[in-house]
Amino acid sequence: NNTQQLSAISFDNIKLHNDKLKELELLQNFCNTHSLNCVFTHGPIHASIANNSGQYLSYLNQELNKHFKIKHSDKVFKYPNGYLGDSLDHIDIRYKKEVTSDYFDVLKQYLILP
Repeated sequence: NNTQQLSAISFDNIKLHNDKLKELELLQNFCNTHSLNCVFTHGPIHASIANNSGQYLSYLNQELNKHFKIKHSDKVFKYPNGYLGDSLDHIDIRYKKEVTSDYFDVLKQYLILP
């Protein structure tokens, strides 16, 4: 079944591609140019894949710290199979409110208050 297949997937042998680094650089530049309070987050991602990819996620956070000044959260928003919608990184509409609340709980520390 799909859950068993997903339990074997890991990103640990993957490195950030130069195109992704360029994309993040463009995002950072856009945020800075337009004085936007941008925050990079991880996810949503299938819990099995995230649990198997600890080395990659650690590496990714190190790369973000090394190359970028854009704010980011180390928190990985990972969810079980039942929460996922039409892909491994889309939340089913039934769980949108709950997942939005999860994100807000983390992102509220980055809000700029008047």
